[in-house]
Amino acid sequence: MRCWLPLPRATRLAHGWGEAINPGSYHYWHTTGVVGALCSAVAAGKLMGLDRKKLLHAIGSAGTQAAGLWQFLEDGAMSKTLHTANGTLCGLRSARLAALGFTAAEDILAGDRGLLGAMTPDNHPEALTRALSWDNCALLTNSLKPYACCRHTHAADYCAQLLRGEHRLEPEHITRIVDHTYQVAVNTVDNPEPSTPYGYKFSGQYCTAAMLVYGHLGESAFTPEATSDPRVRRLMDKITLVCDPELEASYQADRNRWAHRLEVTLEDGRVLTRQVEYPYGDFNNPFTWAYEHEKFHTLAAGFWARTGLPRWLSGCRTWRSWMI
Repeated sequence: MRCWLPLPRATRLAHGWGEAINPGSYHYWHTTGVVGALCSAVAAGKLMGLDRKKLLHAIGSAGTQAAGLWQFLEDGAMSKTLHTANGTLCGLRSARLAALGFTAAEDILAGDRGLLGAMTPDNHPEALTRALSWDNCALLTNSLKPYACCRHTHAADYCAQLLRGEHRLEPEHITRIVDHTYQVAVNTVDNPEPSTPYGYKFSGQYCTAAMLVYGHLGESAFTPEATSDPRVRRLMDKITLVCDPELEASYQADRNRWAHRLEVTLEDGRVLTRQVEYPYGDFNNPFTWAYEHEKFHTLAAGFWARTGLPRWLSGCRTWRSWMI
């Protein structure tokens, strides 16, 4: 378990780095790709036992490589997963180079020609050192994803899941769905006609329809067979995303509040409404331990022998004791 010790330290720093460039950078830059390179360098450097100077150079090398642009959304391309992988690679490469004596900028973040200024003129360098105590550890306010799609759809997906269970909805009896949400969500996932397999993960219309038809949004909901199902395609045509002034105002007041409100009109004239303020898995709407256990088993199936899981999961329950 000791090999996990650098994780909370890197995550604490990543939280500050993300706050330092957002929300100003988010229109162009995918935070995971940018910040991922930096925190990967810290985690790898700590595991390698780098001293303070070399760790600083590892961060400098990672910062000069950090990247990840949102343009791929226009094509429904696969670049988002590349951002994560490349961030990890940049961090590992930077730590190894630093160990060999390779030098880099020592003020890669807040320097005159550093990362913060390059990302956005609306940067916040004070966030880099703000509240680094355990009580403000980012791991305690992290969010997990229940669905295999863009998180900007998740509150709507959860609305659909709840409505489906509460009212036993039959998709063929639905005549219209209006998804009220905040502007960033509209900008990111209002995609009524996705044309690629990855594009479906960034389509609010598809994700809501698929949840109502299949009852889940696991990886099997994004196969070619699932995305071409006529029932889903017909329901997608009935779904509209709109920016709601109240939900936009709530998002601006609290950037964790990625709210959606679904209004589902049925052929008998009834209108069913459900609003979710925080996506399921957000620290304000957290998973139960039972759901975390189920999700981990689902993701680990086929990669980790079943016999090894119970012992490892038991250790996870005491994570705080060995992360501090």
